Amino acid sequence: MKSPKTPFPKDLKIALVAFIALSFLRFIVFRSETFFYLIWNVFLAYLPFLFSAVILNFKDRGVTGKISVIFGGILWLLFFPNAPYVVTDFIHLSQNSLAPLWYDALLLASSAWVGLLFGMYSLFNVEVLLKRYFSTRILWMILIIAMLFSSFGIYLGRFLRWNSWDVVINPLELLQDIWFVLAHPFINFQAYVFMIIFFIFILGTYLWWRPMQNKNINL
Repeated sequence: MKSPKTPFPKDLKIALVAFIALSFLRFIVFRSETFFYLIWNVFLAYLPFLFSAVILNFKDRGVTGKISVIFGGILWLLFFPNAPYVVTDFIHLSQNSLAPLWYDALLLASSAWVGLLFGMYSLFNVEVLLKRYFSTRILWMILIIAMLFSSFGIYLGRFLRWNSWDVVINPLELLQDIWFVLAHPFINFQAYVFMIIFFIFILGTYLWWRPMQNKNINL
């Protein structure tokens, strides 16, 4: 089975350059640093793409290779929510800004698009990797679980303000919040609605985007 032809796809490069240009142009023209945090968010969205590309192209198929793939897969799963998470930054769109509303909308749209592309390409890399080891049915079960996990991670990040690295830095409090959400579905009804909607959004986006990659790879 072939791997994706380019480690950093051309459309992703163009989207990333456009986003960076819009970010710095906003600072130069409007003298505002308000949305500079988007650069950090996009960098976090890049990490799952990086992890997926590394494990996909790992050549060693021995014990060391399997351990590396498992470890890289865990890192990918922990950081994958950061990619679609960027879409939620639209909540910061406001008219009370030094820049015009239309410019900020364009900037947020560009960052969301870059984040989604990083997420879609990382999912695609993981799908290609899993194809080596599992049947199509099991492969899609794993992908769907990863998307559900991601939707839950986005909720934890956006509303409860947890980060991926809190799994290591502050695991006990993170687990307490996770348990509270899972153990009290009626109290946290809004959380479940958010997760379901975002899961549908991620799955729908991937099913729409995935066929376009058939030109580059045979799945």
